[in-house]
Amino acid sequence: MSCTVRTCAFAVQLHIAVSHVVHGCPACLKSAHALPWMRVSGPCACFNLPIYLSSDLRKVSIRVTFSSTSSWCGACLSGLGLEPHELRAPLFALRAFNIETALVADSVRSKESVVGQIRFQWWRDAIKSVYDGRSPNHPVALALAHVLHSPNPAAAAGAAVNTPADVTPDGDETRWSSGSCNISSCDSVGGGAACRSTDVSLDASNGEQGISASPFRYSRYCFKRIIDCREADFLDPQPPLDLQALEKYAEGTSSQLMYLQLAAAGIKHRDADHAASHLGRAAGITTLLRGTAMHAASRRCYLPVDLCAAARVSQEDVYSGIVSEGLRDVVHKVASLAKGHLDEARRLASRLPTGAAGVMLPAVAVGRYLQALEAVNFNPYDPKLIREQGGSGAGSAPISYILAVKWHHLRGTY
Repeated sequence: MSCTVRTCAFAVQLHIAVSHVVHGCPACLKSAHALPWMRVSGPCACFNLPIYLSSDLRKVSIRVTFSSTSSWCGACLSGLGLEPHELRAPLFALRAFNIETALVADSVRSKESVVGQIRFQWWRDAIKSVYDGRSPNHPVALALAHVLHSPNPAAAAGAAVNTPADVTPDGDETRWSSGSCNISSCDSVGGGAACRSTDVSLDASNGEQGISASPFRYSRYCFKRIIDCREADFLDPQPPLDLQALEKYAEGTSSQLMYLQLAAAGIKHRDADHAASHLGRAAGITTLLRGTAMHAASRRCYLPVDLCAAARVSQEDVYSGIVSEGLRDVVHKVASLAKGHLDEARRLASRLPTGAAGVMLPAVAVGRYLQALEAVNFNPYDPKLIREQGGSGAGSAPISYILAVKWHHLRGTY
């Protein structure tokens, strides 16, 4: 392990230990993990998983923390005690699944697309097996299996479950109608009505609708949508044709992950779904912008074809990192779309139920990157931008970001 990775690991474990002790995590107070300089080897006991899964979760947590700097927010939320203890394992498992499926394309060395298809199909089968109680022997799958078949952590913690009035008891996908939306393309990609499967059970004691027991509170459709979108992107590595195609990809990946995280928190609420839809698309588009230089090195481009053609920017210009006024204009339009979704998600903050704001904290990373991108005049190849805001696939979260996340968490904002 390189010195840089060792330093990052020590820093993360130190933040985990100090923050968990400050927040009074009883497991950490009694655990040797509270002394990271003695044992820098994995997640603390407050992940609340059985002993036989401890090594698997350790692998999952390291994967989430160090896979890419775009995972800063996810790693920091679970690592700094900003979530209830009961939610850390579910959120780590969900984020690890997202990362695993995102890295399938990078791990395939063969030129034969069927190799990648086999891996994506393996994940489809793994999710089906997890729901059926027969998880394959894979760290992420095992962590998901434990999470999906455990009692609802939000209910166990006494948190209120918010169920909208227009939930259908048959478990079909529904669309939430959440007032006017300021994004013109919202309805075309599901933003005006965040779409996810709703599994509902009828409480026999009082006849009220409530969230069914796990694993069914987690929509299988969300897992399927993430895998399908990743596979489609792998099979057709051409740039998106327009902004709508870019939005569709972001909604099919990042927004679905946001829906699953809301489910982990026991939240089913139309405004929360609506905010998650917008924030997911803002985060997805921002992640693609953040990785422009890294994608270019692999001869990949996620800048819309129609915008590049209008600005006279060729794909070779993008691959070569040639910064022109046309490229800045294209990046500005894509960033403006992400900013519009971010603003819409934040506009809904006052209407969200208790506990939802904590799930929306990835908005902090999105806002910081978009501000930094504007500061360098929309040059995604700027060395300082890449160094400080990520995009190279390595590095750790700066202390300023960690403090910003903490500040928003204390205020209940995002």
